[in-house]
Amino acid sequence: AMEAIGDRTDVVSVGAVGSIPFGGGAPDEGVVDAETGAARAGIYHVLPGYFETAQIPLLRGHLPTWADIDGAADIAVIPESTARALFGSSEPIGATFSSNRGRRLTVVGIVGEVTHTLAGESRPQAYVIPGAATRGMWVVARVRNHNDQTLAALRRQLGAMRPGMPVTATWWSDSIGSVAAMRSPRFQTLVLGSFAALGLGLTALGVFGLV
Repeated sequence: AMEAIGDRTDVVSVGAVGSIPFGGGAPDEGVVDAETGAARAGIYHVLPGYFETAQIPLLRGHLPTWADIDGAADIAVIPESTARALFGSSEPIGATFSSNRGRRLTVVGIVGEVTHTLAGESRPQAYVIPGAATRGMWVVARVRNHNDQTLAALRRQLGAMRPGMPVTATWWSDSIGSVAAMRSPRFQTLVLGSFAALGLGLTALGVFGLV
């Protein structure tokens, strides 16, 4: 599917990730503390091209390649904040950590920071090649023309590859915008005001019924 999307003339780059930032999805795996078993970071599955498409910069080391995928390499790419959380001041490139699925992962690259949610502080994250238990991935494409025709064409192409499977296609900017709107004070005031009005209405109805 990624090759077919990448071959389109209106697509600049394409990649895939288990859960897109601001998409509401949970990490695919987790980093656990070797001694206590406590969760320390969320792990997201990625395929080559994701960081370039999402414009997440590589700071040092290297990103996953298709050769790594073919070889089933257990490698990880992490932001600097995760490197500090897991390894302190030690050199992260070449260091290893374990996932809650028993995978032993070796850090091969450091990338820029990524925010996955606006709900308070984001848990440290790591990005790894998909494992055997990958539940699904989002195809992420950077296109030349930001219009409804391009989005509809991509949706049709993806749908044709998997007949009968529902396909969700949306602009990433719209997803981020909707999450930001829901986190705004005006939206929260509107929601709280609506529940207050509903409660007042139920109270009035109850009093009327009693009378």
